[in-house]
Amino acid sequence: MKHGILVLFLFLSLGLFAQEKKLVKAKAQFEDARYEKALKTVGKVLNHKDTKNNPEAYILQAKIFIKLADNPEYPKALLDALKSAEKALRKSKKPNELKENEEEFFTELREACMAAANDDLKNDRYIQSNKYFDKVYELYSYMPAKWGQARVALALKDTNTAVQISREVVGQLFATNDAPSLLPDTGPFALIIQQQIVDKNYDSAAYYAERGYDLYPSSEPLKALLLKSFLLHITQSKPDLKTLESFAAMRPRFKDDSLFIHKENVLFLYLMNRYSAGDESHLSDSILAGYISVKNDYYREFGDSYWQKDPMYSPNGNELIFNLIRYTARFERTYMLAMLLDNYVGGNYADSAFVASTRPQRWQALFKRVKEEKSIFLLASSLNAASKELKNEKWFASYKKTELENALSNSANFSDRVALYNFIPFVLEEYPNDKNIYAKTEKLSLSIIKEYTDSAWFSYARLGIKQHDRFFPQGETLKELKKEYVKADFKANYYGSRLLKKEVNGQRVSEFVWNGNDVLCDAGEVPTSIHNKVEQRINYFRRAAGVPDYVKLDTAKNAACQKAALIYQVNSGKMFTEPAITWKCYYESAVNAAQLSARVFGQTTVFAVTSIMADQGDENISVGNRRWLLYPAARNMGHGSTNKVALIWTLDDGGDKDTAEYMEDFVSWPPRDYCPTMFAFPRWHFSLYADLSKAKVSMTSNGKSLPVQQEKQVDGYGMPSVVWTPQFEPVEGQTYTVTISGIMLHGEKKARTYLYTVEFVDPMK
Repeated sequence: MKHGILVLFLFLSLGLFAQEKKLVKAKAQFEDARYEKALKTVGKVLNHKDTKNNPEAYILQAKIFIKLADNPEYPKALLDALKSAEKALRKSKKPNELKENEEEFFTELREACMAAANDDLKNDRYIQSNKYFDKVYELYSYMPAKWGQARVALALKDTNTAVQISREVVGQLFATNDAPSLLPDTGPFALIIQQQIVDKNYDSAAYYAERGYDLYPSSEPLKALLLKSFLLHITQSKPDLKTLESFAAMRPRFKDDSLFIHKENVLFLYLMNRYSAGDESHLSDSILAGYISVKNDYYREFGDSYWQKDPMYSPNGNELIFNLIRYTARFERTYMLAMLLDNYVGGNYADSAFVASTRPQRWQALFKRVKEEKSIFLLASSLNAASKELKNEKWFASYKKTELENALSNSANFSDRVALYNFIPFVLEEYPNDKNIYAKTEKLSLSIIKEYTDSAWFSYARLGIKQHDRFFPQGETLKELKKEYVKADFKANYYGSRLLKKEVNGQRVSEFVWNGNDVLCDAGEVPTSIHNKVEQRINYFRRAAGVPDYVKLDTAKNAACQKAALIYQVNSGKMFTEPAITWKCYYESAVNAAQLSARVFGQTTVFAVTSIMADQGDENISVGNRRWLLYPAARNMGHGSTNKVALIWTLDDGGDKDTAEYMEDFVSWPPRDYCPTMFAFPRWHFSLYADLSKAKVSMTSNGKSLPVQQEKQVDGYGMPSVVWTPQFEPVEGQTYTVTISGIMLHGEKKARTYLYTVEFVDPMK
């Protein structure tokens, strides 16, 4: 029995010994670069029952596969190498020790597989590339391989999978203090941040960006994403003092970044302006102190090179605060400027020589600098701010008057031309009984009306005319200026908004040709250039009537109006009813547009705007469409046009704060003073926020009474209005006096009478 066991043992040993000899032979063949023979030999070893689990043989097989990776007869050699290495670790009783002993091999295998994966990815072999990344990550838990899987998903446009994988990678990176050693590429962070920005999750984007930049402080792309996400996050809400704290926390990272510096400037300036005008005006002083402290810290760190990044800063505190004064005057921030002037003359941020002087002397120094700025707003503001403090200084009263008179006489010297409009009432309030100043102010008023008209600043020209009427008597010069204004505005903005002809296939056609389709219920689109002309014409009529002329066409409202216009076009005969779900080409999104718009049939685009102003037809006795178009509070309208129907979304109250002005000042069409002859529409109207229930209209010309037909008053279309139809044909060049009596203003017990004149002119003469 013993002899049998011994024989069996010797037989088994001989078999094992033979396989070990083959393994040695395979190693020798490998060393001699006879890789194919070595592969066959080691394959026999691994096929033998006694050595099929030999980790050493699997390692050798993997090494051979690496060498055969460039051989076209072995296209899957690297993947086979990975599988062999994986089996070696699985068969080993001490896998960690095996990895350590074969560290050079495992590193070589990993790098070869990653290179192959990246090459496959570059050449659009996505499945093969992903196999490499999967196997490498499974074998090594190697972060670049996991990120490689996300890169493959991105190449396949599977953003959701890429983001999900990136979250896993980032989660592991968060757990280490040496993330760059695990993954030098910051791509996972960038992908997550960008996706959060697309989804408008700006707080999450900022969180990932901040954590990522802390882990990769030398990454410029992450730094840029951090700044972008941070700015998007903080601008989601109205800036306040907490926003300032957020900037302070972020400042160490971005104090050398021009965009951050710019946004920080904007925030400080916004907060100074905001708090200087409210009950917490003391906070504006604190914000100013913080701002100058930050700027001085920057300058101490970066020196002269800092100027290139921050135009608000100059070498000393005196210059910095004066730069703030200059900036604030440029944008006419009254309360903020008063706060800055007070700090300036207080010497809080000036140089030592400036601090040594008295406050009156500081005011004198300030006035000298102010004159050099050639800003009428700054001059008036500084003189006004000093008036109370310097009222007992003997020199100041005469100095102030002299400077204001010089400004009136030399207004051409000032760069802020629009500010001259507000300068006129300022001077008149300061010297209400001075005939010399009154005469100079009247002359200035006339000159700026002409300047604004000649410069095509029609909005300011209209305001200038309105202001002149309030302070000064009518005169021939003013009448001529009003005519010039009406003609110039007509040519630039009414005639200038006409549709032009263009050449198409040898034929001249209108620049607007509807591109929709009735049969397919395709509403088509109106080009932006046509929307712009419609907007221009709307604002022309509003400005002429004396209401705010900065209406904008809203993109969403335009789209809704376009669909509504199609609905009315294909459902003819249903002009004044709301679209029903049973109508052809019905769009639910167009219902609001239909309800809140003026509808025009037979006229489109800019022609529809003029048609709305004319508001003719038996159904438009109250001129409701015109009244809505001229509604003072309107700010955002919409427009849609097919080839037969147009809608103008007129009902809007985005500027409702402005309506208080029209509780005494009226809106009319034709407008007061002068009106182009072509706009002598049959129905006239007068609007005012007052009780017009007992108002009576009368008209005269050359002292003779003229017949009018007053329509029944209908409220609900914008402002309360009186509508009438002159029973005569207006004549160009003749002056018509309109009298509206029986008007009850709010809070008054006695009725008022409004009187104004209208003359029609031909603007093309």
